Parts: sequence; C-alpha cells; structure tokens
Amino acid sequence: MKVSTTEQRGFLPAESGVTSIEYALLGSLIAVVIVGTVILIGPILNAIFEKVVAGFSQ
Repeated sequence: MKVSTTEQRGFLPAESGVTSIEYALLGSLIAVVIVGTVILIGPILNAIFEKVVAGFSQ
C-alpha cells in the first residue's frame, strides 16, 4: 500500500517549538555577553571620560 505525502506529514515531529527555544537561548546568550562587556568596559570608559573632562577644565 502506498502512503501519500500528506499522510506522512502527520507523523513528522513539529520543529517550530524547538526552533523558538533555540532562538530564545541564542538571544539570552547575546544579552549575557552584552551585559558582561558593559560591566567590564564601563569603568575604563568612565576613567577616560573623566580625563577628557579634566582636560577641558584646565
């Protein structure tokens, strides 16, 4: 007996939920990297801006 492709699709697993979870994990990872970078570079940039401001006030 031959099974049509429309009947075969009913047995295939749904991948839309898995894809959305992967995108959520990827977005979370990107957010963690951005926050970590800002925390690490923030004090350095603050010191640079303070030097610039001190240079203008002289």
